Amino acid sequence: MITFRVAFCHEGMFWNAYLAQPDTMKDAVLIGSIVMRAVAINPECRAAFVSAMRGVMETASADLGVPIDGWNDPVSCPEHEKASRA
Repeated sequence: MITFRVAFCHEGMFWNAYLAQPDTMKDAVLIGSIVMRAVAINPECRAAFVSAMRGVMETASADLGVPIDGWNDPVSCPEHEKASRA
């Protein structure tokens, strides 16, 4: 079984979504980006972005013939994965 995750990272002025391996950001692939302020002040915008990024992953997965069995609840990433917000 292949396991990936969608990792969301606050980087500078943006909230970026990456396709990443379960335990590392090494070789992660950027799949989407949105201005951080939009998701910080609007919960509906945040939910829509998360949903869209899951959709990107589901579409790519289906195209490869590897269906997604389900989604885990969100968890905070480890400190060593957090990017600088400078």
